[in-house]
Amino acid sequence: INVFEGDTKKLLVSPIHDLSALQVNECPDDVSGGPLFAIRFARSIPLFDVLNQNLSVLEPQVFHRISVGPNQQSDTNLNWSYDRQTADSVFKASLQRSSTLGFIDKSYRDVFLEPVRATEYSHGTTRNARTISQANLDWSERTPSAQWGAGLDVQEKMDELYNYQAVVDFTNPRAPVESIDRNTSNSYAVTTRLSAAYLTRKWNTEQWEILLGGRIENYELDLHPNQNGQRRWTSLNPSLDAQYVIDDSNNLSFSYRRSLQMPDARDLNPFTTYIDAQNVTRGNPSLKPQTVDVWELGPDFTGDNLSGNLTAVLRRTADTVVETRSFSEKLIVSSRQNGGHAQALGLNSSLD
Repeated sequence: INVFEGDTKKLLVSPIHDLSALQVNECPDDVSGGPLFAIRFARSIPLFDVLNQNLSVLEPQVFHRISVGPNQQSDTNLNWSYDRQTADSVFKASLQRSSTLGFIDKSYRDVFLEPVRATEYSHGTTRNARTISQANLDWSERTPSAQWGAGLDVQEKMDELYNYQAVVDFTNPRAPVESIDRNTSNSYAVTTRLSAAYLTRKWNTEQWEILLGGRIENYELDLHPNQNGQRRWTSLNPSLDAQYVIDDSNNLSFSYRRSLQMPDARDLNPFTTYIDAQNVTRGNPSLKPQTVDVWELGPDFTGDNLSGNLTAVLRRTADTVVETRSFSEKLIVSSRQNGGHAQALGLNSSLD
């Protein structure tokens, strides 16, 4: 129960879930990896009954807001992979294509207890579709002095999102009339293209194991309807993993890596989207990606009956994406913006 200035809400939930899946595997001599084909369908039919008691106004209101799904999601995956190994080298290639389709029914009806009046209806839906196509090449070879690795990654990801909201007039039950809310009904698409290349080298000595790498990435972002034109980012992301052997039972490990994190497609929505009667979201199509640097340092130990590690983690983020909130016409409006720099320090530990 949530209480705000005399307003009380009670929520009852009664969900129904369905799940079905199909998977096909084939493994010829030179092909390995996951399933060649997989499809999954999931559906839930939640029944939400929210009792609203608005007692802070001159004319109190008491009503049930009742909504019924269905909410459903389907996934399709196609995969192909190939690897070839020799005594000193490994070559791998893979192709993947996946698609996800989700549908959320946000329709509801308000059944009024006080004052007594006709039930009000609203029809709302959200549809989201994501398609990812990617290709990967990876090669590694061991030489007398070191081990080399290199690879290429290419990916295209498309997110299509559709939101619909309307008030339904059931004066004539046989021919209900919907009045579309133009402020919260919209559709948009985000396409992200990635092309990347990386190179690694690994050294081993009596006490040291060091893996040094570098990855150059180029991102292209297209948003339709297009407000800012196509945007591009290129980054060079180094990485380092090092382990020092203290003795047969104790090691000291250190790692560093940098990455570029693209904004979520939902946060780029150039429109206002209905969430519920008290909340709407407004995306920010001008969001930039976050740059994240992570350092880790800590010991590892192995005993006769016990092993474990303790790791200190420092994470620094530039152009951090943060949530902002404001109020407009008694609604809470949520959005995203780049908020400068952030830093987090923590400890991780494990015992086995």
